[in-house]
Amino acid sequence: AAALAELRAGNAQAAVLWEPDLSEATADPRFHRLIDTSKTEGLILDVCIARREFVADQPEVLADFVRSYFQALRY
Repeated sequence: AAALAELRAGNAQAAVLWEPDLSEATADPRFHRLIDTSKTEGLILDVCIARREFVADQPEVLADFVRSYFQALRY
């Protein structure tokens, strides 16, 4: 709930969410699903969400975020 609250307040640009926050975030047009398990083979992944405005304005930052996320998972 804290991560979704930070997204809604504009204090976070991206977050990893679980239910029920995930359903709330994906129903909100301000947010965009970055990656989830449907995009990974053999890996159960949490769902990463970002503010749509940030996705449009900062795609390179989000690419770095996703790369870093996977690096952390491999660590």
